[in-house]
Amino acid sequence: MATGQDVLNALNTLATNQAALQQVVTDLVTNMNSNKGVSKPHNYNGIGSEDARRFLAAFEVWAQGIPRIRTLAGHEPVKSAISFLEGEAAIWATPIAENISAHTLNNNVALTYPTWADFKAAFIARFETADPVTDAKTMLKTLYQGKNSVASYAATFKQYSGRTGYSDVDLRDKFYNHLADRIKDGLVHTQANTSLLASLIAEAIRVDNRINERNRQKTPFKVITPSAHHFQPSNPPFFPPRDPNAMDVDATRTVTGKSSDDYRRFMMGRCYGCGSKNHRKADGHHERDICEHCGLTGHLANVCRRKYSVYSKKMRHVTFDHIFVSMVA
Repeated sequence: MATGQDVLNALNTLATNQAALQQVVTDLVTNMNSNKGVSKPHNYNGIGSEDARRFLAAFEVWAQGIPRIRTLAGHEPVKSAISFLEGEAAIWATPIAENISAHTLNNNVALTYPTWADFKAAFIARFETADPVTDAKTMLKTLYQGKNSVASYAATFKQYSGRTGYSDVDLRDKFYNHLADRIKDGLVHTQANTSLLASLIAEAIRVDNRINERNRQKTPFKVITPSAHHFQPSNPPFFPPRDPNAMDVDATRTVTGKSSDDYRRFMMGRCYGCGSKNHRKADGHHERDICEHCGLTGHLANVCRRKYSVYSKKMRHVTFDHIFVSMVA
C-alpha cells in the first residue's frame, strides 16, 4: 500500500515532467517564430564566386533561427551546410561528409573542420575569388542601367561598390556615367543636391518613377465595355437554278451519261491538232495554227481542251453532246 511519501514523490515527478514538456513546447514555438519568414538558402553548385558569397550569407541568417545550430559553433552547422551543396561543391564536400560520419562512429577520428569558422575559411578559399577587389571593379565597368529601372541598377551597383575601395565621389561619377540617357536628361532639370552617391541614387529613382508615371498617363489603360448588339439574321446566299444539261464540274459524268473517258475514246485515232483521222498531230504541221478560243498555238478551237475545261466561263454549260457535234462538224 502506497504511503503518503510515495504519493508526494509521484506528484513531484509529474510536476517535473510537466515543466520539461512546457519547455519543449516553448522552444518549439520560439523556433517557429524566430525563423518565420526566413527561407532556406538556395543550393550552391560550386559555380560563381558571387553565388558562393551569397550562399554563406543566406545560410548564416537562416541558421540563426535554428536552435541546434544558431550559435554557429562546433561541426553541426558544417553538417547542415554541406547538405545544401550540389554539383562541383558537393564533390568538394564529399570527403568532409565522410570525415564527419567516421567521427560520429568513432570519436577518436579527428574532424577535418571541427568548427564552422574552419569550414567557412576553407569554403571561401575554394569557391570565392582570390581578388574580390579586382572582380568588383571589373563588374562596375561593365554595369549599365540599360532598360532596367534605376532601383534595380542601384541595387546591383551597391552589391559591388563596397568592395572596390573607391571614394564616394568616384562611385558617384561611375554610377552617373552608366545611367540611361533619359535619366540624365531628367536630372538636368532637378534642383536636388546630387553631389553624393546616396543623394544621386535617390533623385535618379525619383526621376525614373516620374518618367514612368508620365508614360502611363500618356497611354492610359482603355476599358472596353461591351455594347449591346441586335441580332440581325443574315439572308442565305442566292444560288440560281442549275441547268440540267450543264456539265457537273465536280462529277466524273454529266447528266447526258457521257464521261471524260467517252471524250478520249471519241478522240482515239484523231489528230489532236485539228480532229482529222487522216494523220496524227505530229504529222499535221499545226505548229503555227492559232486556237481562236485560248489564243495558243499548236491546235484549232474544235479540239481545244481549255474550251471544255471546268474553268472556262464561256463553255461552263456546254455538254458533251455539244462537244461531239463540234468535233464532227
